[in-house]
Amino acid sequence: MNAEMPWDKPPEELTLPADEVHIWRVSLDVASDSLSVLKGTLSGDELRRAGRFFFERDRLHFIAARGVLRSIIGFYLDTDPKVVRFAVAPDGKPQLDERFDIHDVRFNLSHSRGLALYAFTLGREIGVDLERIRKDFDWQPIADRFFTPGEKEKLESMSEAKGYKAFFSCWTLKEAYMKARGKGLALPPNRFEVTVEPTEPPALVTDLDDPEAASRWILHRIDPHRCYAAGLAVERNTYRFRYWLYSPGANQ
Repeated sequence: MNAEMPWDKPPEELTLPADEVHIWRVSLDVASDSLSVLKGTLSGDELRRAGRFFFERDRLHFIAARGVLRSIIGFYLDTDPKVVRFAVAPDGKPQLDERFDIHDVRFNLSHSRGLALYAFTLGREIGVDLERIRKDFDWQPIADRFFTPGEKEKLESMSEAKGYKAFFSCWTLKEAYMKARGKGLALPPNRFEVTVEPTEPPALVTDLDDPEAASRWILHRIDPHRCYAAGLAVERNTYRFRYWLYSPGANQ
């Protein structure tokens, strides 16, 4: 684990200051008793969505992911997770219903193969993406379609062993930025460029459709586990990152 990225147990009383970004690492493979508690906080619509999954593992992970989201938000708002209500912004991003958004809490989440990341901040758009790194993944067609010429050139100059790691690092940063902007693929990923080399400071190099974007957004790499890559995008401001480990039952 990255020594500069300590994942800590949160204190019993945890606030979300305006100058902080909180990132939570969560395992979605939770014990049946904890899963039952999380399931009990879900809305009828969420339960119906869970029931549409064909594979049981996907259904259980969805229940855990939504329940944990409710649990953490209830923790911040000091309210029962069961009563939290969500809405969808005009751009399609999930957000808190205005009845609960008295503190302007912004959030985003991503999960892959049983691991999830949740990112929270106040009053600024935010996006996070998590991907399990696969050595057998054929990343070249994805890069050809969605990466800029500069990003592809850097990837193709790397060795095979280094290239696949750089691909996932680059892709998660691009996904996080698209999620933060709330446009999905309506924001063409080959129209903006991010740093590719994992040892380089992450940054938005340029956005052809928004020349001032690079000065307004900060990109950040996250080290959740050696088998995963993760990236985060947040509107620029004075802030610090805090990294929390979620334990079932601790925040319910």
